[in-house]
Amino acid sequence: MGDTVLDPQPQTNSTTRVGLGHQAKNEPLAAFFLFTIFATVIGVFFLIKLYAHESIMLWAWEHWLPNLNQEHGKLVIPISLALVVYHRKALAAAPKAGSNWGLIFLVAGFIVLLLGTRASQPRISLFALPLVLGGIVMFLWGKHVARILAFPIAFLVFMIPVGALQQMSFRLQYLITSAVQSLSALVGIKLFAVGTTLRPVHGDWGFEIAEGCSGIHSLIAIVMLTAI
Repeated sequence: MGDTVLDPQPQTNSTTRVGLGHQAKNEPLAAFFLFTIFATVIGVFFLIKLYAHESIMLWAWEHWLPNLNQEHGKLVIPISLALVVYHRKALAAAPKAGSNWGLIFLVAGFIVLLLGTRASQPRISLFALPLVLGGIVMFLWGKHVARILAFPIAFLVFMIPVGALQQMSFRLQYLITSAVQSLSALVGIKLFAVGTTLRPVHGDWGFEIAEGCSGIHSLIAIVMLTAI
């Protein structure tokens, strides 16, 4: 009777079989580094009061309001988590090997966070969160997992309140006023502008260029849903 030959078990990446706890025992310095990163993210975004005695996320929560047409911001984090769950099978099957390229995203994220803090602009600081999370994912699990989670992480950009668009629409009023005045002159209608009000040189009629409405804010929510 011939010898029985057993097929070797398929080899898997050791990172997929070894938990973070085991990795922490083998590489205590790396574990301490990762703990520091996670603690920094939680502290900076949720605990430390950087803006008007508020944390960044508390400031964002207070700006996700219906009167600002930003209430969709409250749905961004739950949707992002749901997208992660949706890709759970792909995440489980993806090869996992940490990559030092994640450090580039981490450094970029903390630079953006520093700039936002220095300029007292929480919107800029919020933009740092996807960069930091993307860097952590790539550093821990590598490019394959980072590619799967790229959209759920990038989706967090939609939680940034875009109230600055209202200020941009104020400048657009003057731009449209100047454009209408110039185009009217080309067709023989002479107008003069007082602020955002246009009146004819000869005549008693006139009109005003209105400010931007809530549609410019609702557009962000529509883009968010379209992206999903």
